[in-house]
Amino acid sequence: MKPHSLLRSVGEEPLEGRHALRLSSLAPVQAWAVVGGACLVFEAYILGSWLLSGRVKPTPTRPSPVPTWMEWTIHGYEVLGIGIGGAFIYSYLVKPWRREGHITLDGLLTLVFLSMYWQDLLLNYFKPWVIYNSAAINIGSWFGNVPGWNWPNGNRMVEPFLWVFPVYAYIMLGLPILGCYVMRRARDHWTRLGRLSLAGLCFVVFVAIDLILEPGMMRLGLFQYGGGIRSLTIFYGHYYQFPLYEAFWFPFVLTIWASIRFNLNDNGHTLAESGIDQIRIGGKQRTTLRFLALAGLFNATFLVCYEAPLAVIQIKSSVWPQDIQRRSYLTDDICGPRLVVCLGQDPYTHGPHS
Repeated sequence: MKPHSLLRSVGEEPLEGRHALRLSSLAPVQAWAVVGGACLVFEAYILGSWLLSGRVKPTPTRPSPVPTWMEWTIHGYEVLGIGIGGAFIYSYLVKPWRREGHITLDGLLTLVFLSMYWQDLLLNYFKPWVIYNSAAINIGSWFGNVPGWNWPNGNRMVEPFLWVFPVYAYIMLGLPILGCYVMRRARDHWTRLGRLSLAGLCFVVFVAIDLILEPGMMRLGLFQYGGGIRSLTIFYGHYYQFPLYEAFWFPFVLTIWASIRFNLNDNGHTLAESGIDQIRIGGKQRTTLRFLALAGLFNATFLVCYEAPLAVIQIKSSVWPQDIQRRSYLTDDICGPRLVVCLGQDPYTHGPHS
């Protein structure tokens, strides 16, 4: 389709048939913006209903005492997260914005990834298997307000916002930026490498990083994968057991994000922004449209390529080890003598909703 034809379809076509033409001629950026807008509205609904539910309250660590070294480590991560997250936001959003006079791609992506925090533990949708340590400063979480949530006490599942929220900037975007650097250096050195080969190399790097990063954080007690499938889990039976398939799915979605950022068109736009140059809108409207489109694409890939597959895989998850069940600060009051969702039984017939 010629550019002037696309322009007519979004603003200059005759009155008759205008609605049909607009629907059939949406540019990719407009389609992704619709998805992004829907995600943000859904996020607002979930957070709003949670805030108004009266269930916004801290999840305690009791009755198990938290080891002093573990508690200090968690609070250290909170301070570190605020510091690193703030520095990252300044470096990739604020500083370039002030220098260029407009929000850059990485600035938009910073906002997009921070807005994706609402999805953090959706992989627990059918059954809980990833739990944060309740020794972190917390006010519970909003997941019990997600429509169709499949087990009770979802509001007690901890979201340690002081250290996890910043992760959505400096890890979720920081690693794709690193991946782009790796692919750029590899392309400069091996000029015949195609996009798929570059993405494969990026994936291998991310797997190596994840196999070091996550087990180390778990050993420090920041979170646990209690429901990991036994035959695919290393260190099984310990509170720091680690399911190896996590080291596939997380690097997989990181590689997708890195590839989106790396493979820009001639105008420096991502896949989500395709067609924006054929739409006649002003600066602020243009920036808003780009943000919504990026939010749509990245929310969709996070849900489809990470959260949903792991949620389905974990329907048949293994029993939580006793080393986790006896540590109440790693069960968030959803597992123990009164509640048996961690034992592979029906969550609706065991334990009350609250």
